[in-house]
Amino acid sequence: MFRWRDRHYLGPRRWLETALRDTWYERDDGSKKKDTPHQTQSPLGLSDELEFWPERGLASGAPSPRFTSIAAMYSELIALSTSGQILSWKWTDAEPYRHLDFPHVHHPRALPLGLYAEKVVLLSASVIRCTVVTESGKVASWLDETVAHVPGITRLEHAAQHFSEFHGERIVSLDTCSLYSAVRLENGTIYWWGVLPPGQRRKLWDKYRAKAKKSHSSSAGSDIVTGAQVFQSFFSSLSTNIF
Repeated sequence: MFRWRDRHYLGPRRWLETALRDTWYERDDGSKKKDTPHQTQSPLGLSDELEFWPERGLASGAPSPRFTSIAAMYSELIALSTSGQILSWKWTDAEPYRHLDFPHVHHPRALPLGLYAEKVVLLSASVIRCTVVTESGKVASWLDETVAHVPGITRLEHAAQHFSEFHGERIVSLDTCSLYSAVRLENGTIYWWGVLPPGQRRKLWDKYRAKAKKSHSSSAGSDIVTGAQVFQSFFSSLSTNIF
């Protein structure tokens, strides 16, 4: 496993670095000319130094964890083990995460999301959003810690739960982007949830804005700040609807 951290590495670079570097370009007269040094700087640094995912506290000779899938978010690397556990290794940490009181918990969101007693079978993540599916059919989603300061962002997260819209159908595939998550059921039906597309968001916002104006005109003496309830209802609709 190759992991990039903030440190200076002077060893040899792998072929991928030079493969992504375009050091030649076509001139108008058809001839080729080398780029200047500042133009040939590679956007990727990949070292030959392997870093194994250690398992702290294991007895000597115990096997290291094995994974069925790995995904990367902005702040961490997430892995799904063959035993159905999710594991976290932040890019800024020297070692993977492990709960101090519960040694078998390897992700900081496992307990809050109700995944401790669940076996995870599907994992999908983007830069700021991650979703997992358990063997029992539950689904959980959370966002990267770098966006935790955004007001109302927690409405886009949810603990492990069954969605009634699935009618007990087994989930066969899972995909995630920064705005929403999508699953395909065994019967071929596709459902998604998260942030609505721009056009639908606009319609929903106009609806609640008109409702707020009407409510404000009928209760001018109210202590409610105009737009506060609109924002809350708007975010609620974004996070709870399944399509």
